[in-house]
Amino acid sequence: MADRNDSGTLAGLLAQGSNEFVARHVGPAGDDVTQMLATVGASSLDALVAETVPASILLDPGNRPALSLGEAATEAGALAELQALASRNQVWRSYLGAGYHNTFTPEPIRRNVLENPGWYTAYTPYQAEISQGRLEALMVFQQMVIDLTGMEVANASLLDEATAAAEAMTMLRRANTANKAAGYFVEAGTHPQVIEVIRTRARWLDIPVTVGTLDALDPATVYGAHLQNPDTEGRVRDLTDDIARLQAAGVKVCVGTDLLASVLLKPAGAQGADVVIGSAQRFGIPLGFGGPHAAFMATRQKLIRSMPGRIIGTSVDAAGHTAYRMALQTREQHIRRDKATSNICTAQALLANMSAFYAIYHGPEGLRRIAQRTHGLARLLAAAVAEASGQAATGATSTAAGRQDASGPAGAAFPRPQHGVYFDTLTWRFADRAAADAVMARAEARRINLRRLDEQRVLVALDETVTLDDVADLVEVLTGIPQDGSAASGSTGTSNAKAASSATAGVTEASSTTTPRATGATLQALKDLAAGQAADSDVLAGLLRTDTVLTHEVFHRFHSETEFVRYLKRLENRDISLVHSMIPLGSCTMKLNAAAEMAPITWPAFAHIHPFAPESQTQGYAAMLAQLGGWLADITGFAGVSFQPNSGAQGEYAGLQAIHEYLLAQGQPQRKVCLIPASAHGTNPASAQLAGLKIVVVACDEKGNIDVADLDAKIEAHRDTLACLMVTYPSTHGVFEASIRDICKKVHAAGGQVYMDGANMNAQVGLTKPGEIGADVCHLNLHKTFCIPHGGGGPGMGPIAVAAHLVPYLPVAPSLTAAPAGTGGASDTSSTGTGTQPSTVSAAAFGSALITPISWMYIRMMGSAGIRQATVMAILNANYIVHRLKGHYEVLYTGENGRVAHECILDLRHFKAQYGVSAEDVAKRLMDYGFHAPTLSFPVPDTLMVEPTESENRAELDRFCDAMIAIRQEIADVAAGKWPADDNPLKNAPHTATEVAGEWNHPYSREQAAFPVPWLKGGKVWPTVKRIDNAAGDRNPVCTCPPLSDYQ
Repeated sequence: MADRNDSGTLAGLLAQGSNEFVARHVGPAGDDVTQMLATVGASSLDALVAETVPASILLDPGNRPALSLGEAATEAGALAELQALASRNQVWRSYLGAGYHNTFTPEPIRRNVLENPGWYTAYTPYQAEISQGRLEALMVFQQMVIDLTGMEVANASLLDEATAAAEAMTMLRRANTANKAAGYFVEAGTHPQVIEVIRTRARWLDIPVTVGTLDALDPATVYGAHLQNPDTEGRVRDLTDDIARLQAAGVKVCVGTDLLASVLLKPAGAQGADVVIGSAQRFGIPLGFGGPHAAFMATRQKLIRSMPGRIIGTSVDAAGHTAYRMALQTREQHIRRDKATSNICTAQALLANMSAFYAIYHGPEGLRRIAQRTHGLARLLAAAVAEASGQAATGATSTAAGRQDASGPAGAAFPRPQHGVYFDTLTWRFADRAAADAVMARAEARRINLRRLDEQRVLVALDETVTLDDVADLVEVLTGIPQDGSAASGSTGTSNAKAASSATAGVTEASSTTTPRATGATLQALKDLAAGQAADSDVLAGLLRTDTVLTHEVFHRFHSETEFVRYLKRLENRDISLVHSMIPLGSCTMKLNAAAEMAPITWPAFAHIHPFAPESQTQGYAAMLAQLGGWLADITGFAGVSFQPNSGAQGEYAGLQAIHEYLLAQGQPQRKVCLIPASAHGTNPASAQLAGLKIVVVACDEKGNIDVADLDAKIEAHRDTLACLMVTYPSTHGVFEASIRDICKKVHAAGGQVYMDGANMNAQVGLTKPGEIGADVCHLNLHKTFCIPHGGGGPGMGPIAVAAHLVPYLPVAPSLTAAPAGTGGASDTSSTGTGTQPSTVSAAAFGSALITPISWMYIRMMGSAGIRQATVMAILNANYIVHRLKGHYEVLYTGENGRVAHECILDLRHFKAQYGVSAEDVAKRLMDYGFHAPTLSFPVPDTLMVEPTESENRAELDRFCDAMIAIRQEIADVAAGKWPADDNPLKNAPHTATEVAGEWNHPYSREQAAFPVPWLKGGKVWPTVKRIDNAAGDRNPVCTCPPLSDYQ
């Protein structure tokens, strides 16, 4: 490890500069490292590694890097390289739709939430007492979704709209046991990428999927149906009668919808839907080449216990005050494991919060104005195109249901929109292919992306960023009048709003100053039409909602930016994040999320790219992802990488699919048994179940390792049907198992594959590689090892890396032409588990592509040596904690040489048996000391799993250890009878400021309660509620916003 103070020569200074980020990322340095090694009893870092990592898998026992990532770049150098890549992207005006729309992220939200580490470095709110701010924001998200969809309950986000639709399919099967039909119907007007993900999920669960039109559906063949309204072509209908007809036949109905359209339109809930899904992306979240975005799901109260994903509810704390918490957690895959019906773990909390704040920022009237303006511009476009062809703007009279086609006469040059009832999306059918080709060519000349549906049809989807200038361009593109390309007065090469956002980003878009814009005559004609166009829509007559939306006071209270920003800060101040202290969550890797890593996600050249933009416009993304994929392949020892999975659990699912596909291709369809150690993450069995595999649990021995004898027996019992072994390495017990290479060989000898869970890659990088160990596939939590922040419960990113023989079975990119609507009554039935088919696991080709530059920056600034150093320091920090706590707490599992990997499990079980003090009591008491608790009761009940990461320095480690030691003394005081077993600082933890300042009747002092160690007097994060009664909240789940006065 290079000394950060080696600057005696110019060469030394230059070398120091190139490694400056490594020194900022890694906590321990200099004398602290020496003293820490002395504490753990290791002669050197290399010696510690040799004592921790089995020699059979250690790539290089010396200090020479075993990776080919190159030298570390400086922050400025890495940013410059990434800017050069970003400049290869082209930000065109995209009107492609398919559930993705340009939007404005309000600046107070961008600066105070998206770019604020107080929000993005927090963890999933399992410890609710120190997460009340995020929980309130997520409750607001749920309330927003409930109001706009007209449903009774909503969850706190899902990964993307396609995943939400797939989850709804399985949810409806669980909820509709009275209907014995096997099939599921998907309307052809559903977004194509949604259809692909539904098909993939259905395949492994043996659910036949029929894609077609409602008119051709026999309800007796299906248990559930997915309808889209507005549909992917823009058509808006009243589905009340259709839904009633299906429900009368015993069919449950899910409706995919649009939140902004729902501000104006009769909501899906009022039309009778059982489940409503969609995306909140257009509520202030950048396109980001596909994500991350917060999807939503809403349903009826009676189905709440079948709903996947996190649900925020209310309960009461120990003082009887209203408090927020994650409700009904026994539904979650961590608990249900092989009985799980979903593998949703991390969702999209940060993006859900931003969408909720967007609704608060604008309020119901502001949202209504945005919706009316967007719809009004669509009407204006339709009228202008019709006028240009000399046709009447209104065209054929539409029914209230909007089913009558408003197509122009056959062969008309400029026909009216194909669907006469629409919100923001218009589809035109042109006379022939040549006419449609000409439209696309004119669009390309003006750097505009339109969606080509088929040979004759072109789609235009508008959004809140569209201006009159943009509409004028579209009129001329669609009609070809005028064709001289002269610029309109006052027009520029890009729309004003987009140009302004680009100018502030530090990344220059490709020049568009020569791009032709609409003539002044066209623009004036539009202004004249707009002057005579009523604000209220005749197009949507009979389809508008009549109720009042977003009535809760939170949507009305913060009109001024001053009050809005103060509200955001009040929420932030209720939570503990990495800006306050280390978050020592085992198996979660809460490391530094550096500002330089985060900066690129707001660059327009990354943020404003539509996920279905042509490849010619996304060359920067392609080059960046190719580099990042190459680095991850080097780190893992594999041949190929897919970025499509947008969570770790989705990565598991994708990796298991690849294995399943490979075995089918080898003519071994009988291989469906998945061996999973008892210590595995809860998502492992859940993902295996969703991938159509049969789970067989393998025991662990008393040292926490896989019981090799039991493994041998299970392999032998299932030799002919074994598909794979899922194994986490190092194990969730915090040790490197010495037998791992032999374990892999045993599975391969029996014809199976090895899936390695990458949750603990922070202990492997640079020291060993899954591919070298013997694994065939591994998912990577970029939001753990590779520095994407947790965001308070998402976003995450779970790419998979695979060996060469599995590369052909990686997920395929979704396509906008996968299942085109307008195919008449024909239906398309997907097969279910036989033969090989392409699999699509998320709505966008590269999942949550916008956050991948974070990991690119991390690896580029660390280099081969730096990233190995990070791993070594993570191991040092974990072992330092073990030795600091020796004599106070027992470590449940260690490796052969008494070492732990990058985390350790503290055994607190005897405290409960002997003194009545539980691991939960210790976790809550840590809040009084200013710390988020370690992972509680996983993988072993009544334990704490501690992972410090490499980013924490010795001083912070000591502060945590001092807190734990002080708590151990408090346990001793309870044991000695100093305080009653039911009235002591642990049982009453956490303590709020209101409580400490009020009447005091406890046998310990206020100072003991609130300031048990000296450093707290210099700055303390006060929990805002006392311990929350989880059981009370689950007995009576309330998942809508209470009045703010209840909380305050």
